[in-house]
Amino acid sequence: MRGFAKLTGLAAAALALIAVSPLAMTAARAASSLSSMTIDYLIEQGDRFAIRGEYEAARAEYEIVAELLIDEGRVPVAALRRITTSYYFEGDYESAAATLDRLAEEAESHGDLRNQALALADAAYIARLAGNRAEELRRREQLASLLSSSELPDGVREQIRSNMRWDLRVFAPHLSS
Repeated sequence: MRGFAKLTGLAAAALALIAVSPLAMTAARAASSLSSMTIDYLIEQGDRFAIRGEYEAARAEYEIVAELLIDEGRVPVAALRRITTSYYFEGDYESAAATLDRLAEEAESHGDLRNQALALADAAYIARLAGNRAEELRRREQLASLLSSSELPDGVREQIRSNMRWDLRVFAPHLSS
């Protein structure tokens, strides 16, 4: 009888633990883990395509990642920067800048001033490369108002301002090669 009481006590403890972490939470964690694995896999696939110069296929993978992250309420920084890079290496500066504009909008919608500012600075630089002075100036104006925001971290503000003085590049080595 003593063994049965011990077993019943263990069963009660197990049930108490299960109640602390309901199946819904376990399912949410599993879904999050699966989503993370899927995103990692798709990024790797896209990178493999990009390495081989298959930029359209790479963009398709990165676009799926971007949509997954947006659906999760996250800013798809890495995915959209990779899409930008693929357009850049194809010489399609207009699409590269448009992708950075999209990143700036996503970042803004999430209150991510750092990535918004960096995306705008890089978009202005790419517009400059494309010889589109009007688009460069438009983006620089947007960036200037953002740089005056007290919510933007000082380090980011100084990083962008110092680079704009010289070459407008903002620690985006993939855009300066």
